[in-house]
Amino acid sequence: GVLVLHSSLAAMPTPRRTRRVAAASVLAAAAAFGGAELFAVAPSGLPTLAGRSHLGASVQAPLTDLRPTGSGSLSGGASLGLLLGLGGAAAALGAAAARGDGKANRRTRAPSARTALTAEGVTVVVKPADVVGWYDFKWFGGTFAVCFRPGGSFYCPKFQAPARWQLKGDLVKVEWGNFGTYELKFDAASKTMDGHGMPKKEGNDKNWRKASFLRELSPVENVLIGDGGGTEWNFEWSGGSFPVKFKADGYNHFQCDEFPAHSHWTLDDDKLTIVWGEFGKYEMAVNVAEKSMDGCKVGGDPATEWRKSQFKRKLRASVVMESCDHHH
Repeated sequence: GVLVLHSSLAAMPTPRRTRRVAAASVLAAAAAFGGAELFAVAPSGLPTLAGRSHLGASVQAPLTDLRPTGSGSLSGGASLGLLLGLGGAAAALGAAAARGDGKANRRTRAPSARTALTAEGVTVVVKPADVVGWYDFKWFGGTFAVCFRPGGSFYCPKFQAPARWQLKGDLVKVEWGNFGTYELKFDAASKTMDGHGMPKKEGNDKNWRKASFLRELSPVENVLIGDGGGTEWNFEWSGGSFPVKFKADGYNHFQCDEFPAHSHWTLDDDKLTIVWGEFGKYEMAVNVAEKSMDGCKVGGDPATEWRKSQFKRKLRASVVMESCDHHH
């Protein structure tokens, strides 16, 4: 990230080493925000960090708990870095700045957590990984299951459409094709969401939406979905082998370039079913540890209609939503 530091720390009535510790905390905070414009101000003589990150989060935190140790390293600055979720990287960055040795690693990158600093201290609002999972989605017409997948993929078995989700602060935005766009505030403690359709319609008692956490993705789901784009496997039968793809889009498309057909995959607990158009239907058992599959064509003789598959690679999650002209 890029750091633009507007500092009045030098004007603060504090010892030089304390100013270095405060500056170190500014650097650690900026690293955690992926670059930020930060202002060190001192209302009534109290050193305070304030400003706005390049991710759009407000920044404000007191620096009163920052104090140097006898060895010349910092205690408060390292704690700040750890609370920001940077772990040892931020602590090392802060310590290096406090020592004044100029050896902080400029390539240190912050995690993808969306964070906010409040006047009471440092608060990690939410990480994308906190949102991932299955939820019970509620509206005035009832409830149904939806899945917030890694990489921003969104899937609803009942209402399938090109769909994605993204996180801004603690706000989850869902773009759901013909079913609309929604904004929901995510509560990390209870893993619930509360929001509305877009645009928000004040006074409309049908505009609200809520979601409550149901479960984590299963081990089989994680193997098939990968980082959110799906996975590619080598599919084998008595006549040879060829690559196939299990896509993690809004339709759970199954793709085979060698034998193309409009196809899908579904999971029932740990049983994988492939509906492969004119080529038939297959049921496969997934071995998570070995990343392999064994199965058979539904209704076929296992001795001749067996199928096997082996994991090849993860597919990259795409921000482009794939449409489908077929009826779903």
